[in-house]
Amino acid sequence: MAAPKELTSSTLSVTVHPTNPMTTTISTVSLPESLASNDVLIKVEAAASNPKDWSHLVATGASINSGDDLAGVVLAIGPDVTRFKPGDQVAAFHPMGKPYGAYAEYAIAPEHTTLHIPDTLSFEEASTIPLVSLTAALTLFRRQGFTSPWELDAQEKNQNTPLVVYAATTSLGAYAVKLAKLSGIGPIIAIGGGSCESLRGHLNKPEDVFIDYRTGMEKVKHDIKQLAEERQ
Repeated sequence: MAAPKELTSSTLSVTVHPTNPMTTTISTVSLPESLASNDVLIKVEAAASNPKDWSHLVATGASINSGDDLAGVVLAIGPDVTRFKPGDQVAAFHPMGKPYGAYAEYAIAPEHTTLHIPDTLSFEEASTIPLVSLTAALTLFRRQGFTSPWELDAQEKNQNTPLVVYAATTSLGAYAVKLAKLSGIGPIIAIGGGSCESLRGHLNKPEDVFIDYRTGMEKVKHDIKQLAEERQ
């Protein structure tokens, strides 16, 4: 489906430059006359920043619109998109390094990294979800081979499998803990620091445990090994 001409044919876009200190420029960028088959055109209401937004640029030397986490309203969809329609409120992850990133009025993301958001979430809150949740999911269910929570036998297959989540009180760590709990993975051995109270509600089984890394690495390693052996 073509981008509706009455809505927009271009967008203001921010390019981030890997200078020292970092600089940005704003320019007008033409949007494609038609969307790729599985793409979603989104009016950006909020964009979230991540460390990779600048570290990737420093590593590659590229000047691009490095924003990839966003939330907004669907304006148009590609011909093969089935889960979204114009007017839907969504959050999305824009593929790194591709055109039409999140630091703009309008962005383009593929259907498979776009998700519906409930009315209970603000656009600002929703924009923080895509990168960390997808990273946690790919790590647990693709790289580590756990059965995902949308499989009927996940609870049975994943039980009695101790999982250590380091930096569990960060955004990524918290999503890893939540997805692990939904999938029946556990017991959970969560390692973090001063923000542990934000996570305790998810460590809701007697065998789950929180380890404070500020006690020192040798003690942390000893406790992890001992707890993993006890909980197998």
